[in-house]
Amino acid sequence: MVISKSLHKGYKIALCISAFFVVLVTIHIIAKEGLHFFNLNLSKVYEFRRASAQTVAQGFFAYLNNWVFKVFNMFLLTWALYKNKKIFIIISLLLQVFFFAISAHKSVLFSPILILLIRYISSKKQLPVLFPFFYLTGIGCSLNIFLLFNNIWPLSLIVRRALFVPAFLNFKYYLFFQNNPLIYFSNSVFIKRLIHYPYDIPVPLLISEFIGHNPESWANTGFLGAGYAQLSYLGIIVYSVLIGFILRIVNNSTKTYPFWVGSSLIAIPIFSVFTSSDLTTGLLTHGLALGIFLLWLIKTNIAKST
Repeated sequence: MVISKSLHKGYKIALCISAFFVVLVTIHIIAKEGLHFFNLNLSKVYEFRRASAQTVAQGFFAYLNNWVFKVFNMFLLTWALYKNKKIFIIISLLLQVFFFAISAHKSVLFSPILILLIRYISSKKQLPVLFPFFYLTGIGCSLNIFLLFNNIWPLSLIVRRALFVPAFLNFKYYLFFQNNPLIYFSNSVFIKRLIHYPYDIPVPLLISEFIGHNPESWANTGFLGAGYAQLSYLGIIVYSVLIGFILRIVNNSTKTYPFWVGSSLIAIPIFSVFTSSDLTTGLLTHGLALGIFLLWLIKTNIAKST
């Protein structure tokens, strides 16, 4: 009885923590006059992103905003879907659109779409077939949009940005650090006091200059390129083992409730780790560690409710 009671409180704690920080970030955005940057035009996000970040994403909120956009609000959406609370589903979706309009990050807008897709596909028996089917359908629709309306943006997002850009950047990281000093985690806030960072600018800006892009653009890559930048091939191996260990923890935590619930909570941070962030950045900045913590809080209580 004592264990059951504490786990029930754990589930409530997860909801309360998520709701509290979602409300806090919303109030912070309004208080900082972030509404001046409200924009729903996907083609203009780069015009607003930097100014918005300088206003509403300074200090601790640079981290907290990410956690709210990618973990806390997505947890509330997942909970609402699981409990079939339609009003909370709508509120969570509207909040996510609001967060996108202020932050000017397209990933914020598409995060709930990924969760809704996971929820839908998980209810079907042909799970291994549906994922590639939907992706190929998206490519086909994007290609038709390009051919009919000469609009390359959907095709660029679904094909170029999702498939080619991560692979291209991983290879450029490999080329650069094959002939230049490795980082050895000296770009970390904690390690840089012990190990000298060998460059004058952050690694993503360094790689952007190396490939001849805008020197102010950030060439972020996933764990393969980032792992090589840290420890060469050993970094790739270590990161791969750690990610496998993390996924094993998540898998063990989701045995007592529907697979899609656990998948939804870590889908966005995991996607970042595979495509656009170092593993350490994914765990902290992108909220993967928080997602695992929320899974731990809710796992047995959900099993009890089912």
